Formats: sequence, structure tokens, C-alpha cells
Amino acid sequence: MACEHYGNLTICRPNSWKVFSRKPAGVKWCFSCRRHLPHDWIVHGEDGITYYDPIARYDCTQCHQDHTLGFGMVREWEEL
Repeated sequence: MACEHYGNLTICRPNSWKVFSRKPAGVKWCFSCRRHLPHDWIVHGEDGITYYDPIARYDCTQCHQDHTLGFGMVREWEEL
């Protein structure tokens, strides 16, 4: 199991976690880096049969996190 540490938070993922898709998403504002930077749209999740759906998010090319939303903002997805 692979674990990542973010301050007091530890996120552990199965070893079969992988990126399924990565596409350029243009230049967006990153609230963490405080700059307009290129972002990628990535879809990642557990490889193989699993209970959980893949996760889609923006990925900043500098900090590699999704900080495109300001404080109190929420991104809502439509079911297709």
C-alpha cells in the first residue's frame, strides 16, 4: 500500500492505483501557487475490479494538486 503525507494527513492507496487518462485542460488559476498555470485533466483510480469509481480532477503542473476552487466553492458533476 502506498501512503502520501500532507502535514497531519496521511492518505493510503492500494498499489494498483493508476492514472487512466491525462489531457491538457488549459491555463487555470491555482490558489495554492497563486498564479495562472497550465493544468491537466486526469482520471485516476484503482486498477481492476473495485467498489469505488475512478476520480476525475484538475492537476496543476507545478504543485500537482487540484487547487482550482476558492474557499467555499464546490464543483458539481452531472450524471451522464
